[in-house]
Amino acid sequence: MRTPFCGYLVFPRWAETGLGIVGHVETPILVRGRTEDEVVTHLTTMSLQSVRDRLHDAVRSAEEAPS
Repeated sequence: MRTPFCGYLVFPRWAETGLGIVGHVETPILVRGRTEDEVVTHLTTMSLQSVRDRLHDAVRSAEEAPS
């Protein structure tokens, strides 16, 4: 099955002043689908707890990555 669309989450890191984005972390691909709507539907129906867990995993991976 061909799945030309994929979805992942990007979490911006804001400056302490709140005046701009100074970095980001992102998840690996979370879903693949045949249509954009299929992927968007999956991502937008994720629970807040699931999104939070993915954020924590992304931060942990970024901290473990070599500089």
